[in-house]
Amino acid sequence: MSTIPADVTAWLSAHHGVITIARLRRAGLDDNRVARLVRQGVFERVGRGVYRLAGAPRTPESAMVALSAQHPLGYLTGIGAARLLGARGMPRDHRLTLCVPMGARPPVPAGVVVWQSTLIVPGVDHIERVDGIRLATTSRLAFDLAAVLADERLADFLEDALHRRWTEVDALAGMARRMSARGRDGSARFNRVLHSRLPGGELESGGEVKLGRALMARGVPLIAQVRMLDVPGLKPIRLDFAVPSIRWGIEADLHPTHHRLLGATQDKRRDRRLLAIDWAVSRVTPIDLADFDALVDELVDLYHARVDALAHRGDIQAPDVA
Repeated sequence: MSTIPADVTAWLSAHHGVITIARLRRAGLDDNRVARLVRQGVFERVGRGVYRLAGAPRTPESAMVALSAQHPLGYLTGIGAARLLGARGMPRDHRLTLCVPMGARPPVPAGVVVWQSTLIVPGVDHIERVDGIRLATTSRLAFDLAAVLADERLADFLEDALHRRWTEVDALAGMARRMSARGRDGSARFNRVLHSRLPGGELESGGEVKLGRALMARGVPLIAQVRMLDVPGLKPIRLDFAVPSIRWGIEADLHPTHHRLLGATQDKRRDRRLLAIDWAVSRVTPIDLADFDALVDELVDLYHARVDALAHRGDIQAPDVA
Protein backbone atom coordinates (compact mmCIF):
# COMPACT_ATOMS: atom_id res chain seq x y z
CA MET A 1 0.00 0.00 0.00
CA SER A 2 1.29 3.47 -0.89
CA THR A 3 2.41 5.57 2.03
CA ILE A 4 1.02 9.01 2.84
CA PRO A 5 3.49 11.90 3.24
CA ALA A 6 3.89 13.19 6.77
CA ASP A 7 2.54 16.65 5.93
CA VAL A 8 -0.63 15.06 4.50
CA THR A 9 -1.05 12.98 7.66
CA ALA A 10 -0.68 16.13 9.77
CA TRP A 11 -3.26 17.95 7.64
CA LEU A 12 -5.74 15.09 7.93
CA SER A 13 -5.28 15.02 11.70
CA ALA A 14 -6.00 18.75 11.96
CA HIS A 15 -8.95 18.72 9.52
CA HIS A 16 -11.08 15.81 10.75
CA GLY A 17 -9.71 13.42 8.11
CA VAL A 18 -10.68 15.59 5.11
CA ILE A 19 -8.37 17.00 2.42
CA THR A 20 -8.69 18.62 -1.01
CA ILE A 21 -7.02 17.59 -4.25
CA ALA A 22 -5.25 20.96 -4.30
CA ARG A 23 -3.67 20.23 -0.91
CA LEU A 24 -2.66 16.73 -2.02
CA ARG A 25 -1.02 18.13 -5.14
CA ARG A 26 0.93 20.66 -3.08
CA ALA A 27 2.19 17.74 -1.00
CA GLY A 28 3.55 16.09 -4.14
CA LEU A 29 0.75 13.58 -4.84
CA ASP A 30 -0.26 13.76 -8.48
CA ASP A 31 -3.73 12.79 -9.69
CA ASN A 32 -2.65 9.28 -10.66
CA ARG A 33 -1.28 8.60 -7.20
CA VAL A 34 -4.40 9.97 -5.58
CA ALA A 35 -6.52 7.72 -7.79
CA ARG A 36 -4.37 4.76 -6.74
CA LEU A 37 -4.85 5.62 -3.06
CA VAL A 38 -8.61 5.68 -3.66
CA ARG A 39 -8.48 2.23 -5.31
CA GLN A 40 -6.43 0.92 -2.40
CA GLY A 41 -9.07 2.13 0.04
CA VAL A 42 -6.82 4.73 1.69
CA PHE A 43 -9.02 7.65 0.58
CA GLU A 44 -12.63 7.94 -0.44
CA ARG A 45 -14.04 10.71 -2.58
CA VAL A 46 -16.71 12.74 -0.76
CA GLY A 47 -17.24 15.49 -3.32
CA ARG A 48 -15.66 17.17 -6.28
CA GLY A 49 -11.98 17.57 -5.45
CA VAL A 50 -12.48 16.57 -1.80
CA TYR A 51 -11.34 13.32 -0.16
CA ARG A 52 -11.73 11.71 3.21
CA LEU A 53 -9.34 9.33 4.92
CA ALA A 54 -11.06 5.96 4.91
CA GLY A 55 -11.63 4.74 8.44
CA ALA A 56 -11.56 8.23 9.96
CA PRO A 57 -14.55 8.85 12.24
CA ARG A 58 -17.62 10.18 10.49
CA THR A 59 -18.54 13.18 12.59
CA PRO A 60 -20.53 16.39 12.08
CA GLU A 61 -17.18 18.19 12.03
CA SER A 62 -15.81 16.06 9.18
CA ALA A 63 -19.00 16.63 7.20
CA MET A 64 -18.68 20.37 7.80
CA VAL A 65 -15.06 20.42 6.63
CA ALA A 66 -16.06 18.56 3.46
CA LEU A 67 -18.91 20.98 2.75
CA SER A 68 -16.68 23.97 3.40
CA ALA A 69 -14.03 22.61 1.03
CA GLN A 70 -16.54 21.86 -1.74
CA HIS A 71 -18.32 25.23 -1.51
CA PRO A 72 -15.75 27.98 -0.86
CA LEU A 73 -18.34 30.76 -1.25
CA GLY A 74 -20.71 29.24 1.30
CA TYR A 75 -20.69 28.76 5.05
CA LEU A 76 -22.27 26.51 7.70
CA THR A 77 -25.05 28.00 9.79
CA GLY A 78 -28.35 27.15 11.46
CA ILE A 79 -28.93 24.70 14.27
CA GLY A 80 -26.00 22.48 13.27
CA ALA A 81 -23.59 25.40 13.59
CA ALA A 82 -25.09 26.40 16.95
CA ARG A 83 -24.72 22.84 18.20
CA LEU A 84 -21.08 22.83 17.07
CA LEU A 85 -20.46 25.90 19.23
CA GLY A 86 -22.09 24.17 22.18
CA ALA A 87 -25.02 26.59 22.38
CA ARG A 88 -27.60 25.60 24.97
CA GLY A 89 -31.20 24.69 24.27
CA MET A 90 -30.90 23.77 20.59
CA PRO A 91 -33.61 21.51 19.08
CA ARG A 92 -32.76 17.89 18.33
CA ASP A 93 -32.09 18.55 14.65
CA HIS A 94 -28.82 17.05 13.44
CA ARG A 95 -29.08 18.27 9.85
CA LEU A 96 -26.41 20.63 8.58
CA THR A 97 -27.31 23.92 6.92
CA LEU A 98 -25.18 25.39 4.15
CA CYS A 99 -25.75 29.01 3.11
CA VAL A 100 -24.57 29.90 -0.42
CA PRO A 101 -24.84 32.95 -2.69
CA MET A 102 -28.19 33.50 -4.35
CA GLY A 103 -28.56 31.48 -7.53
CA ALA A 104 -26.04 28.78 -6.60
CA ARG A 105 -27.18 25.18 -6.94
CA PRO A 106 -24.56 23.26 -4.99
CA PRO A 107 -24.55 19.45 -4.95
CA VAL A 108 -24.84 18.34 -1.34
CA PRO A 109 -25.31 15.01 0.44
CA ALA A 110 -28.76 13.94 1.52
CA GLY A 111 -29.89 15.63 4.72
CA VAL A 112 -28.02 18.90 4.12
CA VAL A 113 -30.28 21.94 4.00
CA VAL A 114 -29.27 24.64 1.51
CA TRP A 115 -30.12 28.32 2.06
CA GLN A 116 -29.39 31.14 -0.37
CA SER A 117 -28.51 34.73 0.42
CA THR A 118 -27.76 37.90 -1.51
CA LEU A 119 -25.68 39.22 1.40
CA ILE A 120 -22.59 37.17 2.26
CA VAL A 121 -19.43 39.04 3.22
CA PRO A 122 -16.34 37.11 4.39
CA GLY A 123 -15.24 38.14 7.87
CA VAL A 124 -18.61 39.73 8.58
CA ASP A 125 -20.87 36.77 7.90
CA HIS A 126 -18.45 33.87 8.18
CA ILE A 127 -14.96 32.93 9.30
CA GLU A 128 -12.82 29.88 8.52
CA ARG A 129 -11.66 27.97 11.54
CA VAL A 130 -8.23 26.39 11.75
CA ASP A 131 -9.80 22.96 11.17
CA GLY A 132 -11.23 24.09 7.82
CA ILE A 133 -14.86 24.60 8.85
CA ARG A 134 -16.29 27.81 7.38
CA LEU A 135 -18.74 28.87 10.03
CA ALA A 136 -21.17 31.75 10.40
CA THR A 137 -19.97 34.52 12.68
CA THR A 138 -22.03 34.52 15.86
CA SER A 139 -23.94 37.65 14.91
CA ARG A 140 -24.85 36.21 11.48
CA LEU A 141 -25.67 32.86 13.07
CA ALA A 142 -28.07 34.60 15.44
CA PHE A 143 -29.80 36.29 12.51
CA ASP A 144 -29.97 33.02 10.56
CA LEU A 145 -31.41 31.18 13.55
CA ALA A 146 -34.27 33.67 13.65
CA ALA A 147 -35.66 31.89 10.59
CA VAL A 148 -35.99 28.55 12.40
CA LEU A 149 -36.27 29.22 16.15
CA ALA A 150 -39.23 30.54 18.12
CA ASP A 151 -38.81 33.80 20.04
CA GLU A 152 -37.98 32.21 23.37
CA ARG A 153 -35.30 29.90 21.99
CA LEU A 154 -33.77 32.69 19.94
CA ALA A 155 -33.70 34.92 23.04
CA ASP A 156 -31.97 32.12 24.93
CA PHE A 157 -29.34 31.80 22.18
CA LEU A 158 -28.66 35.56 22.25
CA GLU A 159 -28.20 35.59 26.02
CA ASP A 160 -26.00 32.48 25.89
CA ALA A 161 -23.82 33.98 23.15
CA LEU A 162 -23.47 37.28 25.00
CA HIS A 163 -22.71 35.58 28.30
CA ARG A 164 -19.96 33.48 26.70
CA ARG A 165 -18.54 36.56 24.93
CA TRP A 166 -19.09 35.02 21.47
CA THR A 167 -20.51 38.34 20.30
CA GLU A 168 -21.54 41.77 21.53
CA VAL A 169 -24.77 43.71 21.49
CA ASP A 170 -23.32 46.21 19.02
CA ALA A 171 -22.47 43.42 16.58
CA LEU A 172 -25.99 42.01 16.84
CA ALA A 173 -27.52 45.44 16.34
CA GLY A 174 -25.28 46.03 13.33
CA MET A 175 -26.34 42.72 11.82
CA ALA A 176 -29.98 43.66 12.35
CA ARG A 177 -29.51 46.96 10.53
CA ARG A 178 -27.63 45.35 7.64
CA MET A 179 -29.79 42.27 7.14
CA SER A 180 -33.28 43.42 7.99
CA ALA A 181 -35.40 43.77 4.88
CA ARG A 182 -39.02 43.40 3.99
CA GLY A 183 -39.77 39.74 3.48
CA ARG A 184 -36.35 38.44 4.58
CA ASP A 185 -36.86 35.28 6.65
CA GLY A 186 -36.47 35.93 10.35
CA SER A 187 -35.97 39.72 10.12
CA ALA A 188 -39.02 40.62 12.16
CA ARG A 189 -38.31 37.98 14.81
CA PHE A 190 -34.64 38.92 15.11
CA ASN A 191 -35.45 42.59 15.61
CA ARG A 192 -38.31 41.84 18.01
CA VAL A 193 -36.24 39.53 20.21
CA LEU A 194 -33.14 41.71 20.15
CA HIS A 195 -35.09 44.85 21.07
CA SER A 196 -36.99 43.06 23.84
CA ARG A 197 -33.82 42.06 25.72
CA LEU A 198 -33.76 43.06 29.35
CA PRO A 199 -31.44 46.03 29.88
CA GLY A 200 -28.41 45.66 32.11
CA GLY A 201 -26.65 42.52 30.98
CA GLU A 202 -26.88 39.00 29.63
CA LEU A 203 -28.71 36.12 31.32
CA GLU A 204 -26.98 32.88 32.20
CA SER A 205 -29.69 30.28 31.61
CA GLY A 206 -32.77 29.54 29.59
CA GLY A 207 -34.87 29.62 32.74
CA GLU A 208 -33.73 33.17 33.45
CA VAL A 209 -34.53 34.26 29.90
CA LYS A 210 -38.04 32.86 30.12
CA LEU A 211 -38.67 34.36 33.56
CA GLY A 212 -37.32 37.78 32.69
CA ARG A 213 -39.36 38.03 29.50
CA ALA A 214 -42.52 36.93 31.30
CA LEU A 215 -42.10 39.52 34.06
CA MET A 216 -41.33 42.29 31.58
CA ALA A 217 -44.48 41.35 29.67
CA ARG A 218 -46.43 41.82 32.92
CA GLY A 219 -45.08 45.33 33.37
CA VAL A 220 -42.27 44.69 35.88
CA PRO A 221 -39.44 47.05 34.80
CA LEU A 222 -36.57 44.66 35.39
CA ILE A 223 -32.97 45.08 34.43
CA ALA A 224 -30.78 42.00 34.20
CA GLN A 225 -27.65 41.34 36.23
CA VAL A 226 -27.20 44.47 38.30
CA ARG A 227 -23.44 44.78 38.58
CA MET A 228 -21.21 46.20 41.30
CA LEU A 229 -23.85 46.72 43.97
CA ASP A 230 -21.94 47.90 47.03
CA VAL A 231 -22.91 45.95 50.16
CA PRO A 232 -21.12 46.58 53.50
CA GLY A 233 -19.13 43.54 54.57
CA LEU A 234 -19.20 41.95 51.12
CA LYS A 235 -17.41 42.37 47.85
CA PRO A 236 -19.46 44.24 45.23
CA ILE A 237 -22.18 41.85 44.05
CA ARG A 238 -24.79 41.58 41.35
CA LEU A 239 -28.34 40.27 41.32
CA ASP A 240 -29.81 38.23 38.48
CA PHE A 241 -32.67 40.73 38.10
CA ALA A 242 -33.53 43.95 39.84
CA VAL A 243 -35.80 46.95 39.91
CA PRO A 244 -33.29 49.42 41.37
CA SER A 245 -35.86 52.20 41.86
CA ILE A 246 -37.52 50.11 44.59
CA ARG A 247 -34.38 48.22 45.73
CA TRP A 248 -35.89 44.84 44.92
CA GLY A 249 -34.09 41.96 43.30
CA ILE A 250 -34.69 38.41 42.12
CA GLU A 251 -32.10 35.66 42.36
CA ALA A 252 -32.59 32.63 40.10
CA ASP A 253 -30.97 29.84 42.14
CA LEU A 254 -30.96 27.30 39.33
CA HIS A 255 -27.45 25.92 39.77
CA PRO A 256 -27.12 22.95 42.20
CA THR A 257 -24.51 24.77 44.31
CA HIS A 258 -27.25 27.07 45.64
CA HIS A 259 -28.99 24.08 47.25
CA ARG A 260 -25.99 22.68 49.10
CA LEU A 261 -25.32 23.68 52.69
CA LEU A 262 -22.41 26.04 51.94
CA GLY A 263 -24.11 27.68 48.96
CA ALA A 264 -27.42 28.14 50.78
CA THR A 265 -25.62 29.61 53.81
CA GLN A 266 -23.73 32.09 51.66
CA ASP A 267 -26.97 33.10 49.91
CA LYS A 268 -28.72 33.71 53.23
CA ARG A 269 -25.77 35.72 54.54
CA ARG A 270 -25.83 37.87 51.42
CA ASP A 271 -29.59 38.40 51.74
CA ARG A 272 -29.15 39.63 55.34
CA ARG A 273 -26.48 42.11 54.25
CA LEU A 274 -28.74 43.34 51.44
CA LEU A 275 -31.63 43.73 53.86
CA ALA A 276 -29.40 45.95 56.00
CA ILE A 277 -29.21 48.44 53.12
CA ASP A 278 -32.95 48.06 52.44
CA TRP A 279 -32.71 45.76 49.44
CA ALA A 280 -35.31 42.97 49.35
CA VAL A 281 -34.47 39.77 47.46
CA SER A 282 -36.84 37.09 46.19
CA ARG A 283 -35.24 33.74 45.36
CA VAL A 284 -36.44 31.32 42.68
CA THR A 285 -35.59 27.62 42.52
CA PRO A 286 -36.02 24.96 39.81
CA ILE A 287 -39.07 23.66 41.71
CA ASP A 288 -40.64 27.13 41.45
CA LEU A 289 -40.19 27.02 37.68
CA ALA A 290 -42.25 23.82 37.51
CA ASP A 291 -45.38 25.93 38.08
CA PHE A 292 -44.22 28.82 35.95
CA ASP A 293 -47.47 30.79 35.70
CA ALA A 294 -47.98 30.69 39.45
CA LEU A 295 -44.39 31.82 39.98
CA VAL A 296 -44.83 34.80 37.65
CA ASP A 297 -48.09 35.76 39.40
CA GLU A 298 -46.37 35.60 42.78
CA LEU A 299 -43.40 37.72 41.70
CA VAL A 300 -45.67 40.32 40.10
CA ASP A 301 -47.59 40.51 43.39
CA LEU A 302 -44.31 40.89 45.30
CA TYR A 303 -43.23 43.69 42.99
CA HIS A 304 -46.45 45.62 43.56
CA ALA A 305 -46.30 44.94 47.30
CA ARG A 306 -42.78 46.38 47.39
CA VAL A 307 -43.93 49.46 45.47
CA ASP A 308 -46.85 49.95 47.85
CA ALA A 309 -44.67 49.49 50.94
CA LEU A 310 -42.09 52.06 49.86
CA ALA A 311 -44.78 54.47 48.72
CA HIS A 312 -46.48 54.18 52.13
CA ARG A 313 -43.16 55.01 53.79
CA GLY A 314 -42.76 58.00 51.51
CA ASP A 315 -39.59 56.60 49.90
CA ILE A 316 -41.09 56.66 46.41
CA GLN A 317 -44.11 57.91 44.58
CA ALA A 318 -46.08 54.87 43.52
CA PRO A 319 -47.32 56.23 40.19
CA ASP A 320 -43.72 56.72 39.02
CA VAL A 321 -42.78 53.06 39.33
CA ALA A 322 -46.01 51.10 39.30
